[in-house]
Amino acid sequence: LVRAFREYCDLDGWALAFHQATPRFLELYAKNGLKALKIGEEGAVNLATFTLSGNAAKHLRATMNRFKREGYRAEVLDPPHQPAVLRRLKEVSDEWLARGRRRERTFTLGQFDEPALQVCPIMVARGPGERIVGFANIIPSYQSAEGTFDLLRYCEEPKAVADFLYVALTDYFRERGFTGMNLGLSPFSGLDVERPKSPAERAMSLLYRRGTFLFRYTGLREFKEKFQPAWEPRYLIYNSEIQLPGIALAVARAGELRRTPRIGLPHPQTDEREPSSAA
Repeated sequence: LVRAFREYCDLDGWALAFHQATPRFLELYAKNGLKALKIGEEGAVNLATFTLSGNAAKHLRATMNRFKREGYRAEVLDPPHQPAVLRRLKEVSDEWLARGRRRERTFTLGQFDEPALQVCPIMVARGPGERIVGFANIIPSYQSAEGTFDLLRYCEEPKAVADFLYVALTDYFRERGFTGMNLGLSPFSGLDVERPKSPAERAMSLLYRRGTFLFRYTGLREFKEKFQPAWEPRYLIYNSEIQLPGIALAVARAGELRRTPRIGLPHPQTDEREPSSAA
């Protein structure tokens, strides 16, 4: 399949790339003349061993105790969702975007999209008075034993809503028989961007220094480490270093598209699932 895809791209004069490839098929890519560039690491929480007990989790434990003491709770809302709920989620999302001077992205990053949210269970954090102060939409895992969520957005106050939601999500997935919870990619994690050796590594270092939107998350790993995840490398698979600038531009452009259906979710009109795709 990889060989056929490469031949198809060659016939049309296209640069081939696989984005966020796992280590499992690196040998297969190499046999087909392709190269691998590490772009970060993906974290997953082992739900069988994750616990709030012990010294390593004392800050998370204190956060959960404080939230419960102050009357906060987590709740999972099953679709379809009421218009009033979606309006409140939009308010929370807009505040989150404005606070960090962020804007909506797509491709590898989630965006607030009501039709997509209407087919997802949504975990919300409710404060005193039942006001929603944060949310995460839960997306299908299909054959994976890892639970997965897409957006996680929250109000500035109270502090540590993200921690509260993460812990609540581990409970939710564990109760449903999942063995892990996927935390997504931490770009540049595990890379030495200060001392690049190859041309490809120098390109990655340049992207890091210039702050390309895909890689403005250097604090993500530190945040995710609270949940004691295991880390696995993720790669960009490509044919030639000379194509890397064009591939990086293509990935950036894909992230700018506004109305692309979310990968893996039912299409709102057809109920057909969008296939996974390479960069």
